Amino acid sequence: MKTKTLYRPVGEKEMILIIESSYKKFPPRLEWQPIFYPVLNEDYASEIAEKWNTSDEAGNYLGFVTEFEVLEEEINKYPAQNVGVEKTVKLTT
Repeated sequence: MKTKTLYRPVGEKEMILIIESSYKKFPPRLEWQPIFYPVLNEDYASEIAEKWNTSDEAGNYLGFVTEFEVLEEEINKYPAQNVGVEKTVKLTT
């Protein structure tokens, strides 16, 4: 089965929860975060981590980029959407 690589920038608190799950799952979204939005481009994920996460006190001013594989048949169920000039995949929870 074919997979697609997705990227997700996270702050320190999210990264700790990912590590505690043995890198098996992302933590639940917060009440003000209705979607899980991985990005399709590692450079863009790095830019988000650098610009957003490192300026966020809640994330201890740290940014990380996670990389994970998703079955193409699953990812194709969701449309890629442009955010600025880059594409993301909007996955509802």
